[in-house]
Amino acid sequence: MPLEPLTVTEKILFGFSLSLNGLSEQDWELLPGIGPSTAKKIVEYQTMKGSIQTIDELDEVRGIGPKTVQALRQFFDAHRL
Repeated sequence: MPLEPLTVTEKILFGFSLSLNGLSEQDWELLPGIGPSTAKKIVEYQTMKGSIQTIDELDEVRGIGPKTVQALRQFFDAHRL
């Protein structure tokens, strides 16, 4: 029986890195400092730009500042495990 892919919640709990371009609005809301309005802005930004290349780009999204970017960095660090 094949295993289902991990959900974003499971990835967070187990310490796996997340993909900047693989999150839905609901997924973004699971992260600290991100509410529904900001999650929507992030997805709109991603759609406008085509993709998000680095976590630092999130500083361009209205409602996200350097402190939030720093808090989110841990969830997207490839060396998190």
